[in-house]
Amino acid sequence: MKLINKSSFKIVLLPMIALMIASSFCNAKDKGTQFFWEIRSDSATVYLLGSIHVGKESFYPMADVIENAYNKSDYLVGEINLENAGIEDLMQKALFTGPTTLQSVLKEENYQFLKHFFDSVGILPMMYDRFKPWYAIVMYQGMNMGSETDISNDYGVDVYFQNKANRDKKEILELETTKEQIDYLIKMGDYADDIIEMEREGSSSNTAIETHNLIEAWERGDEKSLMKYFIDVDDNFPKLRDLMIQLVDERNVKMTQKIEEYLKTAKTYFVVVGAGHPIGENGIIELLKKTNKYKIKRK
Repeated sequence: MKLINKSSFKIVLLPMIALMIASSFCNAKDKGTQFFWEIRSDSATVYLLGSIHVGKESFYPMADVIENAYNKSDYLVGEINLENAGIEDLMQKALFTGPTTLQSVLKEENYQFLKHFFDSVGILPMMYDRFKPWYAIVMYQGMNMGSETDISNDYGVDVYFQNKANRDKKEILELETTKEQIDYLIKMGDYADDIIEMEREGSSSNTAIETHNLIEAWERGDEKSLMKYFIDVDDNFPKLRDLMIQLVDERNVKMTQKIEEYLKTAKTYFVVVGAGHPIGENGIIELLKKTNKYKIKRK
């Protein structure tokens, strides 16, 4: 597993970020091949869309091949069903309840970095001092991205299709549970100082431009460029490699196993996962290809 760089770390973290909280793009219908695959067994079909958890209204409707695949699918499958993601479940694990504070568990320079940001956006110390480190990181990353671009979590691809499925009364399945995704976020707490140091080193870069470039690569279906964002080696932060194995590689294996269960049925599934999961040598598509069981075609 290779370490993703700072900009994509914000995107890959999980759709849960969307619950907590660049220049103009063309309509996706005019784009070429995207991160979209058709996977067939003898009895079932899985359409797999690599998505991003933020976006713009102009993304929609998506390319006809994607919209048509959704329409003929029996089920929508997300990383999680956003309808099941109660904020109370998150907050129970996000805040300190005893004498421990954010400042007491971070290196002072890292605490001051977060303090400066939270003060600048109007969050009171009595609030952010109760944040556990992983939640402070999620809040920083989500708010920092939103403050510098006109990209919104409200237009994330996963949100778009789950809203569409609710309107269409199409059953929504999930590859993971809300608890599992919260647990993945909590694991960031063990690497909090390393993650914040990465953020500090990159804080002088233009987040808006980085986000714009990442989203343009996704829109073009440019796997080479997206791989540059998602799995570039960053020798400056080797301690984070174990975390990324847990957040990406290990989850890819579990997601692939779930998709294989769908492929044993006689139904059609439209699966939406973060764009970092299908691609790469440890991605879902390569894991499925290694089984030699399925017909896989990029649409």
